[in-house]
Amino acid sequence: MRNFLLFIGLALLVPAAPLLGVDGQWRFLGPDGGPVYDVAFQPGNPQVVYATVWGGVFKSRDGGATWAWSGTGLLQLSQTFNVAVDPVRPETVYVAQAAGVYKSVDGGSTWKYTRRPSAYGVAAHPRISGRVFAATEYGLFRSSDSGATWSLLSQGLPASYRATLIVFDPSSERRLYASIQDTNTDQGGLFQSTDGGVTWRPIHGRRLRDQRVVTLAVDSQSPRTLYAGTSNAVFKSTDGGATWRATGLGPVGFLWTVKVHPRLSGVVYAGTAAGLFRSQDGGATWTPVSRGLPAGEGVAALAFSPSSQTIYAGVATLFEQGGVFKSVDRGRSWTFSGRGLSAVSVESIAVDPDNPDTLWIIGNTVPFRSTDRGRTWARVRPDPGAGDVRAKRVAVNPIDGSNVVIMLPDGALRRTRDAGRTWEAAGNPGVGPFGNATLVFDPKTPSTLYAAGIGIAKSTDGGITWTTLSGEPSDMVFFDLEIAPSSPLTLYGTGGGGSAGPRVVRSTDGGATWSRSQQGLPSNLFDLAVDPLVSTTVYGVRDGSVYKTIDGGATWSVFSDAFRDRTAQHLAISPSPSGLLYAGVWVDNVYESQDGGAWEPLGKSPWEMLYLSLAVDPKDPCRIYAGTSGWGLLAFTKSGTAECD
Repeated sequence: MRNFLLFIGLALLVPAAPLLGVDGQWRFLGPDGGPVYDVAFQPGNPQVVYATVWGGVFKSRDGGATWAWSGTGLLQLSQTFNVAVDPVRPETVYVAQAAGVYKSVDGGSTWKYTRRPSAYGVAAHPRISGRVFAATEYGLFRSSDSGATWSLLSQGLPASYRATLIVFDPSSERRLYASIQDTNTDQGGLFQSTDGGVTWRPIHGRRLRDQRVVTLAVDSQSPRTLYAGTSNAVFKSTDGGATWRATGLGPVGFLWTVKVHPRLSGVVYAGTAAGLFRSQDGGATWTPVSRGLPAGEGVAALAFSPSSQTIYAGVATLFEQGGVFKSVDRGRSWTFSGRGLSAVSVESIAVDPDNPDTLWIIGNTVPFRSTDRGRTWARVRPDPGAGDVRAKRVAVNPIDGSNVVIMLPDGALRRTRDAGRTWEAAGNPGVGPFGNATLVFDPKTPSTLYAAGIGIAKSTDGGITWTTLSGEPSDMVFFDLEIAPSSPLTLYGTGGGGSAGPRVVRSTDGGATWSRSQQGLPSNLFDLAVDPLVSTTVYGVRDGSVYKTIDGGATWSVFSDAFRDRTAQHLAISPSPSGLLYAGVWVDNVYESQDGGAWEPLGKSPWEMLYLSLAVDPKDPCRIYAGTSGWGLLAFTKSGTAECD
């Protein structure tokens, strides 16, 4: 079963007439994990925890045991930097997104924009309700009315500057710190205010001058002791910032966060790209405390429970599982604590044709498998000798579901012939490390496999050896390659590159020879879908128009303009005899069409998102899977029709 995607630009799809929608229900399947950038407790209630991901917020009401989405109203395409909770009115919560500062008055259930753009951080005063500060691209702002109005802070600060960090001294009602950069000279450093933000003075000294301080921690038991982190080092001051010296933390890659234990003076934690480190002597020496955390991955956030020795860590890796982890022994050991929090991007989906309960996906370049239709997931390790591997495509043999092939980022393959119990190295098709590479099985011959990326290759022994196909596709960069289900010797490909430029190509002899299939097309197509019963009927999409050929590509014509004036990239067709078309619409929903002209949304989308991949259950055409960018895998189960009830 192939993956597919349809991007429609930022504007939502507006139909010509009201759409009733397809009856059914969406369900989130995970897998759990994904990049987490900040973790914060609700003051006075350690059972309530917030965690920020790329496009929003998740919330736990049981101390991190389970999580639920809490980001309705936030901008799904915007980085979410941090979250802050009002100390007196805990239902009032703020987040900083690249798009600006957002506020919730119902504990994160819904959010509204507060009109402070380009925010890097937001901080709620730890003692004064309604007092909020925002560090933004356009300076440091303060609000005394919970974000209704804002004023730019300027006294003692450059005439034009950006603020990237704001931190309160927990022992003082009026002392706070900010990281500032002059936008005219790009110079800056650390600044302090002792009057609640009215006036400011630099405290970066010689060591931190013109460095960007990405994180700052104040020792609550010794408030004149500060720890400032630049991109790759930690500095310490014991005189309130007048002078600074380097700590003993060696080269550990990018530094995400530094935190001091709220009840233990001198116990400091540093979250880095190489994991988590702890010092018990005020930064003189450091030891790794990453047992149970993903090895060598970035710890971006730390939060200390106000009532115990429990610590939460947010792991922000982009290419591994990531998520929220919990320690109950001050960081000596960690366990995953992110059930229900899915910030994984699912780039590839494959459904076992023999047992549709078995699903295979590639999420954040990690291979996963579920044997219970997505209720639980296990990480797949197809190369135990070399440790964990990253991947970009997975394909399941359409005849024998125990035969699965995974493509690695460099184009090499791993395959299993026993449903994942054992793995072996297959060949390398030689189509290059290319993001849009396609991997497809012949639907009727289990040993025949095609790989397309930079050029196209064919294997007739299940992927062990490969032959590069010559002719028309040899210099193409493929966007998509499809096999006609009813006639496996018939292939269609679309892409560009080479002196011939963009083109659509066709083969009727299993790739031995190729011809162009371009008449009636403005250029190449972004994606293709072949009718499951008629090999000469093919659909394609480009620039918002759906094209169709009924003569094997000899001629094409516009089949539907439903997505006119929008950026359409991919299209696919259900393998069922009904031949339903499905489209994932950018920042909207998945749509279904029975005739290519009228499109109906699948129920009500859980929230606006980007769709990276889609698949239809090969034995149940009423169940559709959607892989999203940053929200894991979704499943829609249709109802209300004779076929689906």
